[in-house]
Amino acid sequence: MPSPSRRTVLAALPAGLAACATRPAGAPPMIGLQLFTLGDAVGRDLDGTLAAVAAIGFRTVETAGLAGRTAPQFRAALDRAGLGAPAMHVGWDALTGDLAGVARDAGTLGAAHVVLPTFPAPDGTPGPAEGQGWAEWISAVATGMSRDDWRRLADRMNRIGRDLAPSGVRLAYHNHDPEFRPLGDGTALDALMDATDPAVVDFELDVGWAVTAGLDPAALIAARPDRIRLLHLKDVRPARPPGFDLRLDSVAVGTGVVDWPGLLEAARAAGITRMFLEQEQFDRPRLEAVEAGFDFLARRTG
Repeated sequence: MPSPSRRTVLAALPAGLAACATRPAGAPPMIGLQLFTLGDAVGRDLDGTLAAVAAIGFRTVETAGLAGRTAPQFRAALDRAGLGAPAMHVGWDALTGDLAGVARDAGTLGAAHVVLPTFPAPDGTPGPAEGQGWAEWISAVATGMSRDDWRRLADRMNRIGRDLAPSGVRLAYHNHDPEFRPLGDGTALDALMDATDPAVVDFELDVGWAVTAGLDPAALIAARPDRIRLLHLKDVRPARPPGFDLRLDSVAVGTGVVDWPGLLEAARAAGITRMFLEQEQFDRPRLEAVEAGFDFLARRTG
């Protein structure tokens, strides 16, 4: 059966997607898209959304769940769009529950990294109080976590990483800003990096959350080039002052305060090849913001 033409693909997209899907192919292969950026569009119209992502110029994505599909169904949709998924975000419950299933899904998608998107609360931690949101609760949990708590998490990550290794999949950890809270002579993220085994655990540095915490992501990469192997390319407005409470003001990549020349040079020097654009808040349609961010990055990495 012949492949549908580009015109056929665009004509089939919902109007809001097609408006952003008019760009020829030719993305720098190192710049992908974290699909969390597109919200519920991924679940409502997986094929149309992935086609729009590919038309912008992306060649890779990072998943945040499977949008109600099985891994084979999601992989088929990626294949139809001509996209790869070298990384997938997977929650703590899945990693500590059906890890064999996680490894199978990663193999089906072709993902080399399974990424833990945030830290779990230590065992025995009370849940959120009545009326307390998740972000307020988990940032308060982080405030009370000791170096030993982070080391215990590192031990569990090491075990997960070692169990994943035979499948050819690596575990990685994605930060927010609580991990940059001072802890002794370093930060919680330092404690995690110091106590995890580099043979089986990598890190995905979220640039926007690092800047929100008042840190220079290029310096973080330069200090740990062997540990930071993936990036979330996120731009932010100036923090109010820098904090560690899971509040940020996310904007289209290239319109905030991130030092992109310095960051991208540090990434090149470290040999980081997996980078995923991500945005969390929007003042225009999501795909328009994504396209603008992609254009900005493509001019600097092509």
